Formats: sequence, C-alpha cells, structure tokens
Amino acid sequence: MNCEECQESISAFLDCDLDDVASNAVREHLALCSPCAKVCEDFAAIVDSCRVDNPAEIVPPNAQALWCRINNIIESEIKPQPAPAPPQPAVRRWNFSLSQAVAGFAGVAIISSLLTIVGI
Repeated sequence: MNCEECQESISAFLDCDLDDVASNAVREHLALCSPCAKVCEDFAAIVDSCRVDNPAEIVPPNAQALWCRINNIIESEIKPQPAPAPPQPAVRRWNFSLSQAVAGFAGVAIISSLLTIVGI
C-alpha cells in the first residue's frame, strides 16, 4: 500500500468500515510510514473533537493568537492594489504646416512694418 491509498483509507479505517485485509494493510503502512501515521493521528483528533457532546467546550488553547495568525496569512495572500499613476500634464505642441508657418511669419513682418511706419 502506498501513501496515497493509505491516506484515502484513513477515514474508513477510523470508522471501522474497512474489511480485515484492508484494515491490516493500513495498520502495517501506518507502522512503517511516520508521515501517514501523523495524518492518521491528526484526523483521529479531529474526529474525537467532533464527537464531544458540548461543542462550546471546543476552544483553541489561544484563540486570539490563532485569529491573529489566520488574519496575517489572509493579508499576506491579498495583493495590494497598485497606486494609480498620476495623470501626465498635458503637453501643448504646436503643429503647423509649412504654409501656416510662412503665413504667420509674413503676418508678423507686415504688422511690424506697419507699426514702424506709424511710429515714424
């Protein structure tokens, strides 16, 4: 029996739902494999705690520390939202065609000539 088969059979083993051959195979594997034996012990502890008559008696030894640990794990798994990039200032670009630029320079030349004549 390998570990996967053993771990799948632990629940039925603890409930005495396996036949003698399968039950003996699980016992032999648990005797040889300490990780599977630990899983079986943990599962047996869970089953025993569920069989308690008064569920109010089930209190973890340090409930506050347990909740802090759970909260820390949850917060570490939540990825913070990246801060939005600040908006880029609007860049004003002057895009003139060649004819517009020539007309602009000609207009400036004419206006400056007229102002010079009026000033004299």
